[in-house]
Amino acid sequence: MAQMKKYAGCFYLAPVDEFGNTTEGYEFIGEAAPLELSTPEEVKKAIGVTCETAGNTVATFSQPGDASGKVRVREYTIGNIARGLRALVTKNEKVEETFTDKEITFGQLGQWEDVGYEDLSDIEVITSPGGVTLVEGDDYTINSSLGLITPLKASLVAKKVNISGTSAAGTGVILTIGAGASGKYALKGKMLDLNSKKEEKVFLRMVLLTASSGIVLNSEDGTDYETIEFELTPEIPAGQKDYGTWGIPA
Repeated sequence: MAQMKKYAGCFYLAPVDEFGNTTEGYEFIGEAAPLELSTPEEVKKAIGVTCETAGNTVATFSQPGDASGKVRVREYTIGNIARGLRALVTKNEKVEETFTDKEITFGQLGQWEDVGYEDLSDIEVITSPGGVTLVEGDDYTINSSLGLITPLKASLVAKKVNISGTSAAGTGVILTIGAGASGKYALKGKMLDLNSKKEEKVFLRMVLLTASSGIVLNSEDGTDYETIEFELTPEIPAGQKDYGTWGIPA
């Protein structure tokens, strides 16, 4: 008979080896909404092999059958997913940010002003007012990596300019997990049993977590908290006899 459980609540994952030993620390992932778990038991028969018992059932016993489940995750951050599920992540890159007409005032010759962005490219510097396009190396010098700029002509000292360009050091992140990407983890959580409405401790020694479909998360467009889903297949590590423990009051 299969035991069906449905939980909601915060959970943590840690990567494991074939014996279920954690290879790194646990990372908070987010809120399971919900985590579904099916753990059937199979009845096995011991068949006699001696003269008197050969071919007959001499004992019966139960052992865990093939378990299955899934988890829908919400209230996470891209940082949590990137750290806790990094074995599943196929791409983790910063979002380029384009800025236009960032106004600054030049200081003295040799005095550097902060543009406000780093890792710059496609820079255009225009006087304000006037609209004259300045030439790098002739009118100004810019440290693109650090986002610092200084005038090269005395006529530009204390003058306002508008700067436009692209920064590769934006705060946004795009994270991609391919469909079918998977990894093995130990799972822990203090979760609400949605049937009994009681809090329980949940510990699964080893689960194979597999992305149900391709996942693309972009921290710039408010998608951090869209629900994402994984297939969750509990496994019994080498040397263990069960999937873990659950149903224990928290």
